[in-house]
Amino acid sequence: MTTATCAAPAAARQAPSPWIVGPRFDLAFFIGSGLLGFLVLGVRAIIPAYATLLLCALVSICLDQVHVFHTFTRTYLDRAEFGRARRFYVLTAVVVFLTFTGATLLGMGYALSLILYASAWHQAKQHYGFVKLYDRRRPASSLGAWDAWLDNFCLFGGIFSPILYIFRLQDLGEVDRRLLTPHVPVPWALAVMGVVAVGFLAMAFREAYRHWRFGEIAWQKCLVIVMASGLVLAAAALATELIVILVAITSFHATQYIAITWLYNRNKYAEGFSPENPVTSRLVQKRWRWLYFGMGIIYGAIVVGLQRVDLLVPLAYTMTGVHFVVDARIWKVKYCPDIRAHLRAPSSAGA
Repeated sequence: MTTATCAAPAAARQAPSPWIVGPRFDLAFFIGSGLLGFLVLGVRAIIPAYATLLLCALVSICLDQVHVFHTFTRTYLDRAEFGRARRFYVLTAVVVFLTFTGATLLGMGYALSLILYASAWHQAKQHYGFVKLYDRRRPASSLGAWDAWLDNFCLFGGIFSPILYIFRLQDLGEVDRRLLTPHVPVPWALAVMGVVAVGFLAMAFREAYRHWRFGEIAWQKCLVIVMASGLVLAAAALATELIVILVAITSFHATQYIAITWLYNRNKYAEGFSPENPVTSRLVQKRWRWLYFGMGIIYGAIVVGLQRVDLLVPLAYTMTGVHFVVDARIWKVKYCPDIRAHLRAPSSAGA
């Protein structure tokens, strides 16, 4: 056998997988979990109006607030990570609390508007992160700078243009605090969405070209873009209650985040107890996993309760606001160089 024939199979074996973990895990949690949002919209359509708040509270407690809680398993509960950026973590908590306290003093509508707009950007950035992760797993079929530009246009345009359609509504449902929202005429919103639709058509032609040139299609990142955009579009078109729209969209985001944080924590502490993070390193072990997720649900119930008391709203929103800021740090390789090592399939031992 010649050297050339030996090198070819070796190169094939070393080709990066197009999946972060694997097709089953990725399709279930990073991509397919967007179907939860459609399920929320479907359930809302068949239940009585008075049960809407109960549905939204359950989703918030079991998904939204759980994903916020698990940010803390990687940061404030991790002595090593907290020690690396102690000033950042302390100042973040203080500044975010003062910001929401000031917004609340201006009026509850200001605080609620701030958390909603920050949440929209935060969620879009998370989807952007998944698109980038999948894009980097297909280096051989990259089409250059315009490839990433078109991804960003379709992703951010697909998420934010339907929000303009939401702003057609004069009354955004049963939220009893007036929001700081513009009123966008329907023709304007539809015009912007039409421009974005042209971008999606270009994305389809791009993938046809990629298949013709490289024999493959970047299914993973395209599915993330389509799922995120389609969910926002469906929520904007089918729901007229802001809280339902938000819960539907957030269910996808939260499930992605819970899954990837679990993956990181499980791989990092696969060997067992770590004195640097005694809580998380124990909870990710097989016998304690129910408590790992259960603590998030307990935390969620507490925070949702705080949100119902006006004086405690700044504290409740601070927990979410800290998550927004801290999350922008902990998933960047320059701040957390072991990210790549731990974003992989869990080890078989205890997995």
